[in-house]
Amino acid sequence: MSMYNITYGGKHAKREPRLRQSVAAFSNQYFNRTTIKSFGSVYAKKFHLNVGKIYGINNASIEGDEATLHTEYMTAMGSGIPTDFISISITLDATSAYMTSVGGILLIRSITNTNCTYVRQEPRVRLQEVVASPTDKTLCSITSGGGFSAYVLQPDYQKAFVDHYLQISRKKIPPSIFFNSSGRAVPDISFAAVNFVTTVNGQTFAAD
Repeated sequence: MSMYNITYGGKHAKREPRLRQSVAAFSNQYFNRTTIKSFGSVYAKKFHLNVGKIYGINNASIEGDEATLHTEYMTAMGSGIPTDFISISITLDATSAYMTSVGGILLIRSITNTNCTYVRQEPRVRLQEVVASPTDKTLCSITSGGGFSAYVLQPDYQKAFVDHYLQISRKKIPPSIFFNSSGRAVPDISFAAVNFVTTVNGQTFAAD
């Protein structure tokens, strides 16, 4: 939590009663309340996992890895906040202006010391992104990442971050004629996404 400057007031901290959040699940991804409770009793004892209402179809006997993982960590990070589950039968593209896209960052130790320090709690550890570094160590045959929309305008909440990114990355990115710097930046949110413990169908494992 300290990596993202998130403060924690305790399991029974008072919350604004109007707060509410939700997890949207697509492509027949479902979750099971019992699994969430089991995960909380082992890995999130300090948090109040408050699963709220279910909207749409939810077949609890067919648990999806993604839906379960997201519900587990959303309810933990928003301790005490009712977390609704919204099941949507269709598949939506993250490039839609009506969707919030989330990017996952996979990092490994750098082969050299020329890469960036991504984790401030480990100032001496140099890391490189797996999907942005096709090297023998990353074993990545294709690359992926974010970008700018050519059609959707950039929302106000992104402006400060995008301006900062463009300023510090000027020498590392393509010339500005190749992208629309005033367009929506994708993904909207990005987190570390490696070795997250999750419990699904009674089994616990680390997921990326």
